[in-house]
Amino acid sequence: MDALAEYTVTVEGKKRKVRLLKISDESTALLELDGDPVKMSFQTLLNHDAQALVNINGKSYKIKLRRNDRPTAFSVEVDGKKFLLQLEHSRKRLSGKGAAARTPTTRVLERGQLRGKKKGAVTSIMPGRVVLLKVKEGDEVKAGDPLCIVEAMKMENEIIAPREGIVKEVRVELGSIVDKSEVLFVIE
Repeated sequence: MDALAEYTVTVEGKKRKVRLLKISDESTALLELDGDPVKMSFQTLLNHDAQALVNINGKSYKIKLRRNDRPTAFSVEVDGKKFLLQLEHSRKRLSGKGAAARTPTTRVLERGQLRGKKKGAVTSIMPGRVVLLKVKEGDEVKAGDPLCIVEAMKMENEIIAPREGIVKEVRVELGSIVDKSEVLFVIE
């Protein structure tokens, strides 16, 4: 099965390969951890501690996540035990037609998908705040290039270019509050 995204996750100095294979809904996914299948679901707890209940292959964990000074570094507490986690997104081009457009952090709208939306519009998959802008109008991007980071509940989601093109419109700025399905960029 083609992966939607691939990551290298370093926990306390040990590197693990994670492949995102399928997203069933907004809180359930099928992953592959070092080649072994993992079914994961999560429920975000609505409090100030960025906590979630995560179920991995039938076992539940209470997780607290705190961002460090780097956008890809996190302090993670799992059932009271603390870890340092470093997340690296693979820059490898994924195989299969439209693979980049299927990544979980990006949605691209083609003609006729949503009335009134522009062709090539890249939308947010969740509500949040734009905490980092990586492109400006006129920039040339390749599929998989980062466009911005949207933060929600202290979890950062990298919005990536679903295809090669020129950034024709940037509809957000640093600090913007965005809604789910809001158009962030237009790439032509």
